[in-house]
This record gives sequence, C-alpha cells and structure tokens, in this order.
Amino acid sequence: MSSFKFRLETVLQYRETSEKKAIAAQARAEKEYVNKLEQLEQVKHKLESSMQQDTNSWFDAVNNLMYQELLSARVAEYKNEVNDALHKFEQCRQKTIKVRRQKMILQNLKQNQYNNYTYEKNKAEQNEIDDIAVRMRSWNQTHHTRG
Repeated sequence: MSSFKFRLETVLQYRETSEKKAIAAQARAEKEYVNKLEQLEQVKHKLESSMQQDTNSWFDAVNNLMYQELLSARVAEYKNEVNDALHKFEQCRQKTIKVRRQKMILQNLKQNQYNNYTYEKNKAEQNEIDDIAVRMRSWNQTHHTRG
C-alpha cells in the first residue's frame, strides 16, 4: 500500500497561509485601534485640564475658550477614528475566525482520511498475515500427512 497523501494539501497550505495573514491583519487593526484610543484619551485629558485652568485676563480666557473648542473638535474627530478603527478590527477578527474555521475543516478532513488510510492499511496487513497463516497451515497439513 502506498504512503498517505492528502489530495487537498495545497488547499490546506493556502488556508494556513491565509490564516497567518488574517491574524497579522487583525493584530495591525488592534494596534491601530489602541493607538487611536490613546490619542482620544490624551486629547480628552488636555480638554479637561484646560477647563480647570484659571485665567487671569480676558485675553487668556478667550484663548483658553478657543483652545477648548479646538480640543472638543479633535475629541469628536478621534471618536470617529476610534469607531472606524474598532469596526475595522471587528471585521479583521471575523475574517480570522472564518479563515480559521475553513482551515480546521480541512485539517479534520485530512485527519479523517489519514485515520481511514491507517485502518485500511492495518486491515490489508492483517489480511496478508492471515493469508500467510492459512498457507502455512495448509502446507504443514500436506507435508505432515505425507510423512
């Protein structure tokens, strides 16, 4: 009996490569999300600090108010960017799950085919051993009855 060969091995290898790429994309998307979240928190902190700042003059008060408006606009921008990054991360995560499932289906198929191959191989070997035993018994009986 020939050695085991999985017919879909190249497809399985492709899916393994796809899974690695999906995991890498997910990691990049997660890093991007975390970076955007940190930027948002930094701007929020600056905004809170500027709101607690005491101003001595009318000019400082106006400048501080304009700075707060700028920071408020940045907070809104960063919130949108955080939401976009989170959405992208979730898409990457779902793709990773899908690709991993596809790979696992082929891995399970390969394992089942290997198990069947092993079973058939063992069965063929046992049949061969049984056949040899029958021939030896037959040979022994024919030689013992003559002598």
